Amino acid sequence: MAKYNGRSYGVSFTEDIDSLIRAEVSRTGLSKTEVVRNAATESLTQPSIQHLIKQLELRMLQRNFEMNCIIVGLNEQQRQQAAQLCNQAFEQEVLA
Repeated sequence: MAKYNGRSYGVSFTEDIDSLIRAEVSRTGLSKTEVVRNAATESLTQPSIQHLIKQLELRMLQRNFEMNCIIVGLNEQQRQQAAQLCNQAFEQEVLA
């Protein structure tokens, strides 16, 4: 078991969250402290769902743009012009 030398925090939870904590304790056999510690550690060290979705949307947009350029048959100059117009429409640089 890891040795914890950091600070401890006293927190209060709503009934809903406390119920979720108790359910996780029952499911895993961990103590309430371990459940809360694990949840906090995971929440603070993992990228947020919103961030991951934003990255996915960006990759999908870039892939769709490239596929559409190929389907339409744009040459490199036309592709760059289309990317520039899209970036202006998005008001940010998302396509290169």
